[in-house]
Amino acid sequence: MNVNQGTVGSDPVILATAGYDHTVRFWQAHSGICTRTVQHQDSQVNSLEVTPDRSMIAAAGYQHIRMYDLNSNNPNPVINYDGVSKNITSVGFHEDGRWMYTGGEDCMARIWDLSSSQRRRSLHTNATPSAASLALIPRECPSPLHTIELSFRCCC
Repeated sequence: MNVNQGTVGSDPVILATAGYDHTVRFWQAHSGICTRTVQHQDSQVNSLEVTPDRSMIAAAGYQHIRMYDLNSNNPNPVINYDGVSKNITSVGFHEDGRWMYTGGEDCMARIWDLSSSQRRRSLHTNATPSAASLALIPRECPSPLHTIELSFRCCC
């Protein structure tokens, strides 16, 4: 992270941390210096994930996902995903960067289209107590919505 600009693009290894204090912190992994903080006002942060192109970081919390720009010093989320009834505990991205997937305490797995910021699919996982861990397994197929198979593991 470039300390002067507040971005992460120039440092080779960055560590991002977040939790119940509503703060996302970016650290220089080699020095342990915190070079940027972002206030995640809405809730605690349950899960973080960087987009495949390394341009944004998703912070999943209570009832929402907020996307923050890694290559600017903008402290505000640039994209908001809402419409979830409980805590989101897992977030990830398809390797091509077109899809985000989330899971949480409402026992639902969701697939989000990053180009339109819209939820594309919701799947009831039957996982008790929640869809706490998700893995996206791409398959070879011409239609992107048909290439997604979700594997669910429950942390009981």
